[in-house]
Formats: sequence, C-alpha cells, structure tokens
Amino acid sequence: MIDGLIGGKLYGKLAQRVGQSGKAFVTAKVRTPTANGESLFVNVIAFSESVGSALLALDDGDSLSISGAACPAAHHAGARPGRAAIH
Repeated sequence: MIDGLIGGKLYGKLAQRVGQSGKAFVTAKVRTPTANGESLFVNVIAFSESVGSALLALDDGDSLSISGAACPAAHHAGARPGRAAIH
C-alpha cells in the first residue's frame, strides 16, 4: 500500500454494502484524468462512516478529491477475473 491522492469525477452510482463482519462500507468509481489526456477509472472503498456519508451525498459527475491508503493495480482485458497486475 502507498499513500495516494486522486482527483476526478464520480462515475456512476455509489453502492452502500454490508460486509460479512456486519460493518457497512461504500464503494464508488472515480474517473481520473491523466497527463496525456486520457482517463483512468479508480475504484474506491470507504470503510469510515463519515467518509461513506460524504460520498453518498454526491451524484454522478460531481468532482471530488480523495486521499488515503492506495493499492495500485491494473486489470487487463483477457486476464483471469479477479487477478490484478501491479505496475
């Protein structure tokens, strides 16, 4: 894990879920621009109740910045599902 800071726009709907432990968490997808004009999709998981509430107040297309522990991985087409390749 590394400390990360991303900025971009919320993409699609957020989801609030409950894990096997019974604790709630929120998932989101952020479309983040890159220096070459393309975009990356960043999957976000918020375990903090206050952060989850703040995310749930946003709508598709809203701008946001997020900081925290990050686990960078790239998913490649044709790869086995659930397998990530670290760059």
